[in-house]
Amino acid sequence: MALTLWAKSPPKTETRESLNLDCTETLTGYPLLPHLLDVAAVAAKLQKIIPPPVDSHCSEEWISSLVGLHDLGKATPGFQKKLGLDFCAAAAPDRHDASTIPLLKRQLEKIGVTKQVARQLAMAVGAHHGSLITSIDIHAASRWQFEPDWLATHEELFENLLVCIEAQGIPELPSDGLDDWFGRQLNGWTSHPVLT
Repeated sequence: MALTLWAKSPPKTETRESLNLDCTETLTGYPLLPHLLDVAAVAAKLQKIIPPPVDSHCSEEWISSLVGLHDLGKATPGFQKKLGLDFCAAAAPDRHDASTIPLLKRQLEKIGVTKQVARQLAMAVGAHHGSLITSIDIHAASRWQFEPDWLATHEELFENLLVCIEAQGIPELPSDGLDDWFGRQLNGWTSHPVLT
């Protein structure tokens, strides 16, 4: 399923007529996995040009991976419905920024990241539209029970990105948690208009 999900809708100038589609065909946007990989690749280049102002304790590969995973929350039925892809009948949350937080936290914990560190990283990455996500919105996104296919898709997207970016081990943070400077830098990379 991971390769059928979209991240960006088609340009508004594209219509069924301009693309020579009949009424049974669906307009498709830019796919999710390539979008995540594109953003991670740009983040890797930016780190070479603008290194973090403080030691992040996190490898460049992991920083790039975390930035790339900023839209993991788009791998949800609610978000995919926005383009007309109907994966479920029930209403599902469509706030991809809020959904990114519990989805990324879950994937980080599965590879051995502590709950506290996973939460801090997911919160910084999930706030990629420039503002923190409220606990109410995170709770609403966390309540959705995903079918096994969706859980497998989240894991597939996460693992494919880590393999492509060559992130090894687990992301490390200082013992006192997410440094304010690093948190801002990570959030800045994920909310930069060039990346998203």
